[in-house]
Amino acid sequence: MIKGGLSKSLRQDRAVWILDVTGVWLFVGKAITLGGTYYFANIVNQSLSRIPTIKLLPRISSVPVQIVLYLLLADLVGYWLHRTFHKIPALWMLHKFHHSATEMGVFTARRDNPLVVPLFILFTGLPVSIFGAPSEVPLWITFFAILHSLIIHSQIPSDWGFFGRWVLVSPYGHTVHHSKASHHLNKNFCFMFPLWDHVFGSYYGGSDEVVAIGVDEPDSGRSLVRALIDDTGSCIGVSLKAALSWYGLSVSPGPRAAPLDRHDGMNI
Repeated sequence: MIKGGLSKSLRQDRAVWILDVTGVWLFVGKAITLGGTYYFANIVNQSLSRIPTIKLLPRISSVPVQIVLYLLLADLVGYWLHRTFHKIPALWMLHKFHHSATEMGVFTARRDNPLVVPLFILFTGLPVSIFGAPSEVPLWITFFAILHSLIIHSQIPSDWGFFGRWVLVSPYGHTVHHSKASHHLNKNFCFMFPLWDHVFGSYYGGSDEVVAIGVDEPDSGRSLVRALIDDTGSCIGVSLKAALSWYGLSVSPGPRAAPLDRHDGMNI
């Protein structure tokens, strides 16, 4: 934090949080996509509901076990979605705004391009569609998930020891994910359980200090509106080029919308 008030990064986080809780950010996401992602998510979920699936969760008599399994499956989907957002250039154009934060704070949890949530909705319903929903999800579970997200984006310098390494993602563990250090890149993708990072080889087990977070791009200090326009435009542009290339149409070379050195070469 800078003397005399919040840094520009934290002020942007606060602004996005206000836009998010008031529904403005969600409206912007729907407006840009014309509601398409919500429409397709509904089609996918309805299609899955018509075919025989495992529906494992309703067969388990213990509600707490149902909830734990559901959270593990949801975090598994979130893990691979997160890695995909780091790997595919068009998606990274959207997600990089979250990583452009130069200082962690609880509101950084909601710092994202408004298109990210609609895209996540396309896939986050898959665990329920395939495995069924828990009989009940107590309100405190939702509260805990939100609180945990805020905590891991805070400035609490703790790795929570064994608990943070194996049970629940710690503030230090997630700060590593935001770190600019080369040995921290493409590590700790999990949102809640470090298990999946261990399973898929992306867990960072060190304890060295995170010196700086953010992205190595000259425009990382952009205004909120400029970031929204530039990143959304870059995402659309890269997607169109990829589509034209897929159909064998030539695409004139041009400057890359953003350097991807930070993420190139990651195997998923």
